[in-house]
Amino acid sequence: MVVGLNYRTAPMAVRERFWISENRRFEALAQLSRSEGIEEVIVMATCNRTEFWLWATDVTLAANSVMRLLGAEYGLKLCEWKHFYRLLDEGRSYISSESHPASIPWWSASPRSFPR
Repeated sequence: MVVGLNYRTAPMAVRERFWISENRRFEALAQLSRSEGIEEVIVMATCNRTEFWLWATDVTLAANSVMRLLGAEYGLKLCEWKHFYRLLDEGRSYISSESHPASIPWWSASPRSFPR
């Protein structure tokens, strides 16, 4: 599962607000790896996107864990959640309130794709 925002889903001001510095990425990684519904996590932030790549036991709990982190650390408001996309690898499901799936580049990988 991927939860994130990018230049196609959020204006620059929103992307800048949710950009995570390298030091904070390690903190977010540690916090999310202990969160409900999450087995493994990768936190990625570039100038154009911030993404959380999650291997989840429960996608709803995992997405809520990311939302809680962003709310606590970055002041995410519920109305701002519309800028974030949620992509599920199983069956390539897409969940979003605003963006059309064709406008979002797909990312698909299994945990086996990454060295452990």
